[in-house]
Amino acid sequence: GSLLILLLNAMLSKPIRLSDDLRRRLPLLEARVNAYVPAALKVVGWIIRIIIVLLILDAWQAFDLSRWLASDAGAAAIKVVLNIVIVLMIAMLAWTVIASIIEHRLNIPAEGDTTGAPSAREKTLLSLFRNASLIVIVTMTVLVLLSQIGIDIGPLIAGAGVVGLAIGFGAQELVKDVITGVFIQIE
Repeated sequence: GSLLILLLNAMLSKPIRLSDDLRRRLPLLEARVNAYVPAALKVVGWIIRIIIVLLILDAWQAFDLSRWLASDAGAAAIKVVLNIVIVLMIAMLAWTVIASIIEHRLNIPAEGDTTGAPSAREKTLLSLFRNASLIVIVTMTVLVLLSQIGIDIGPLIAGAGVVGLAIGFGAQELVKDVITGVFIQIE
Protein backbone atom coordinates (compact mmCIF):
# COMPACT_ATOMS: atom_id res chain seq x y z
CA GLY A 1 0.00 0.00 0.00
CA SER A 2 2.71 2.44 0.99
CA LEU A 3 4.74 1.47 -2.06
CA LEU A 4 1.80 2.32 -4.33
CA ILE A 5 1.33 5.67 -2.60
CA LEU A 6 5.06 6.46 -2.91
CA LEU A 7 4.97 5.52 -6.60
CA LEU A 8 1.94 7.76 -7.15
CA ASN A 9 3.68 10.56 -5.25
CA ALA A 10 6.77 10.23 -7.45
CA MET A 11 4.68 10.33 -10.64
CA LEU A 12 2.75 13.42 -9.60
CA SER A 13 5.59 15.26 -7.86
CA LYS A 14 6.47 16.96 -11.13
CA PRO A 15 4.38 20.08 -11.69
CA ILE A 16 1.63 19.90 -14.27
CA ARG A 17 2.57 21.86 -17.38
CA LEU A 18 -0.10 23.50 -19.51
CA SER A 19 0.32 24.39 -23.17
CA ASP A 20 2.19 27.59 -23.99
CA ASP A 21 -0.91 29.17 -25.51
CA LEU A 22 -3.04 28.42 -22.45
CA ARG A 23 -0.27 29.58 -20.12
CA ARG A 24 0.02 32.84 -22.07
CA ARG A 25 -3.74 33.49 -21.94
CA LEU A 26 -4.20 32.42 -18.29
CA PRO A 27 -0.84 32.59 -16.49
CA LEU A 28 -2.32 31.89 -13.04
CA LEU A 29 -4.16 28.73 -14.12
CA GLU A 30 -1.09 26.49 -14.00
CA ALA A 31 -0.25 27.50 -10.43
CA ARG A 32 -3.87 27.00 -9.37
CA VAL A 33 -4.03 23.53 -10.95
CA ASN A 34 -0.72 22.55 -9.33
CA ALA A 35 -2.08 23.69 -5.95
CA TYR A 36 -4.70 20.90 -6.19
CA VAL A 37 -2.10 18.14 -6.60
CA PRO A 38 -1.18 17.70 -2.88
CA ALA A 39 -4.84 17.49 -1.87
CA ALA A 40 -5.56 15.05 -4.69
CA LEU A 41 -2.63 12.89 -3.58
CA LYS A 42 -3.99 12.78 -0.03
CA VAL A 43 -7.44 11.76 -1.26
CA VAL A 44 -6.00 9.07 -3.54
CA GLY A 45 -3.82 7.86 -0.67
CA TRP A 46 -6.84 7.49 1.61
CA ILE A 47 -8.80 5.69 -1.10
CA ILE A 48 -5.92 3.25 -1.60
CA ARG A 49 -5.69 2.67 2.17
CA ILE A 50 -9.43 1.97 2.42
CA ILE A 51 -9.26 -0.48 -0.50
CA ILE A 52 -6.30 -2.25 1.09
CA VAL A 53 -8.11 -2.55 4.44
CA LEU A 54 -11.18 -3.95 2.67
CA LEU A 55 -9.03 -6.45 0.76
CA ILE A 56 -7.28 -7.55 3.97
CA LEU A 57 -10.64 -7.97 5.74
CA ASP A 58 -11.85 -9.97 2.74
CA ALA A 59 -8.73 -12.18 2.86
CA TRP A 60 -9.29 -12.82 6.58
CA GLN A 61 -12.94 -13.61 5.76
CA ALA A 62 -14.08 -10.94 8.20
CA PHE A 63 -15.91 -9.12 5.42
CA ASP A 64 -17.20 -10.52 2.13
CA LEU A 65 -16.17 -7.76 -0.26
CA SER A 66 -17.37 -9.40 -3.48
CA ARG A 67 -20.84 -10.09 -2.06
CA TRP A 68 -21.07 -6.55 -0.70
CA LEU A 69 -20.07 -5.07 -4.07
CA ALA A 70 -22.69 -7.24 -5.82
CA SER A 71 -25.42 -6.25 -3.34
CA ASP A 72 -27.74 -3.29 -3.77
CA ALA A 73 -26.18 -1.52 -0.76
CA GLY A 74 -22.66 -1.86 -2.17
CA ALA A 75 -23.67 -0.69 -5.63
CA ALA A 76 -25.55 2.26 -4.10
CA ALA A 77 -22.55 3.21 -1.92
CA ILE A 78 -20.16 3.09 -4.88
CA LYS A 79 -22.62 5.14 -6.97
CA VAL A 80 -22.96 7.80 -4.26
CA VAL A 81 -19.18 8.06 -3.82
CA LEU A 82 -18.62 8.37 -7.57
CA ASN A 83 -21.38 11.00 -7.88
CA ILE A 84 -19.86 13.01 -5.03
CA VAL A 85 -16.41 12.86 -6.64
CA ILE A 86 -17.83 13.97 -10.00
CA VAL A 87 -19.74 16.88 -8.43
CA LEU A 88 -16.66 18.02 -6.51
CA MET A 89 -14.49 17.81 -9.62
CA ILE A 90 -16.99 19.84 -11.66
CA ALA A 91 -17.18 22.46 -8.90
CA MET A 92 -13.38 22.67 -8.65
CA LEU A 93 -13.08 22.93 -12.43
CA ALA A 94 -15.70 25.69 -12.59
CA TRP A 95 -14.07 27.64 -9.77
CA THR A 96 -10.57 27.18 -11.20
CA VAL A 97 -11.58 28.45 -14.63
CA ILE A 98 -13.68 31.39 -13.37
CA ALA A 99 -11.11 32.50 -10.77
CA SER A 100 -8.22 32.18 -13.24
CA ILE A 101 -9.97 34.26 -15.88
CA ILE A 102 -10.95 36.97 -13.38
CA GLU A 103 -7.55 37.08 -11.67
CA HIS A 104 -5.80 37.21 -15.04
CA ARG A 105 -7.91 40.21 -16.00
CA LEU A 106 -7.27 41.85 -12.62
CA ASN A 107 -3.49 41.36 -12.84
CA ILE A 108 -2.85 42.68 -16.34
CA PRO A 109 0.17 45.00 -16.02
CA ALA A 110 -0.10 48.49 -17.35
CA GLU A 111 3.31 48.36 -19.14
CA GLY A 112 3.08 52.05 -20.02
CA ASP A 113 -0.14 51.43 -21.93
CA THR A 114 -3.23 52.01 -19.82
CA THR A 115 -5.67 50.64 -22.42
CA GLY A 116 -5.09 47.02 -21.38
CA ALA A 117 -4.99 47.57 -17.63
CA PRO A 118 -8.31 47.28 -15.81
CA SER A 119 -9.83 50.44 -14.43
CA ALA A 120 -10.78 50.83 -10.78
CA ARG A 121 -14.43 50.21 -11.70
CA GLU A 122 -13.57 47.05 -13.58
CA LYS A 123 -11.47 45.81 -10.64
CA THR A 124 -14.39 46.43 -8.28
CA LEU A 125 -16.88 44.64 -10.50
CA LEU A 126 -14.55 41.71 -11.20
CA SER A 127 -13.83 41.25 -7.49
CA LEU A 128 -17.56 41.38 -6.78
CA PHE A 129 -18.22 38.84 -9.54
CA ARG A 130 -15.45 36.54 -8.27
CA ASN A 131 -16.91 36.54 -4.75
CA ALA A 132 -20.45 36.06 -6.04
CA SER A 133 -19.26 33.17 -8.23
CA LEU A 134 -17.60 31.50 -5.26
CA ILE A 135 -20.78 31.80 -3.18
CA VAL A 136 -22.93 30.39 -5.99
CA ILE A 137 -20.55 27.50 -6.68
CA VAL A 138 -20.19 26.56 -3.00
CA THR A 139 -23.95 26.80 -2.37
CA MET A 140 -24.86 24.76 -5.43
CA THR A 141 -22.18 22.17 -4.65
CA VAL A 142 -23.39 21.76 -1.06
CA LEU A 143 -27.00 21.41 -2.20
CA VAL A 144 -26.12 18.84 -4.87
CA LEU A 145 -23.94 16.89 -2.42
CA LEU A 146 -26.74 16.83 0.17
CA SER A 147 -29.08 15.64 -2.56
CA GLN A 148 -26.63 12.88 -3.58
CA ILE A 149 -26.28 11.70 0.01
CA GLY A 150 -30.05 11.29 0.15
CA ILE A 151 -31.11 14.35 2.11
CA ASP A 152 -34.28 16.00 0.81
CA ILE A 153 -33.21 19.55 0.00
CA GLY A 154 -36.70 20.78 -0.96
CA PRO A 155 -37.55 21.99 2.57
CA LEU A 156 -34.07 23.49 2.88
CA ILE A 157 -34.54 25.49 -0.31
CA ALA A 158 -38.04 26.57 0.76
CA GLY A 159 -36.74 27.66 4.18
CA ALA A 160 -33.87 29.56 2.57
CA GLY A 161 -36.38 31.27 0.28
CA VAL A 162 -38.51 32.41 3.21
CA VAL A 163 -35.46 33.65 5.12
CA GLY A 164 -34.18 35.39 1.98
CA LEU A 165 -37.55 37.07 1.49
CA ALA A 166 -37.57 38.30 5.09
CA ILE A 167 -34.02 39.61 4.80
CA GLY A 168 -34.90 41.20 1.46
CA PHE A 169 -37.80 43.12 2.98
CA GLY A 170 -35.68 44.14 5.95
CA ALA A 171 -32.74 45.26 3.85
CA GLN A 172 -34.56 46.93 0.97
CA GLU A 173 -32.53 50.12 1.18
CA LEU A 174 -29.26 48.20 1.35
CA VAL A 175 -30.22 46.16 -1.72
CA LYS A 176 -31.22 49.35 -3.57
CA ASP A 177 -27.85 50.91 -2.70
CA VAL A 178 -25.92 47.83 -3.87
CA ILE A 179 -27.84 47.64 -7.16
CA THR A 180 -27.45 51.38 -7.71
CA GLY A 181 -23.72 51.10 -6.99
CA VAL A 182 -23.33 48.27 -9.50
CA PHE A 183 -25.13 50.26 -12.19
CA ILE A 184 -23.04 53.33 -11.44
CA GLN A 185 -19.88 51.22 -11.77
CA ILE A 186 -21.12 49.73 -15.06
CA GLU A 187 -21.87 53.16 -16.51
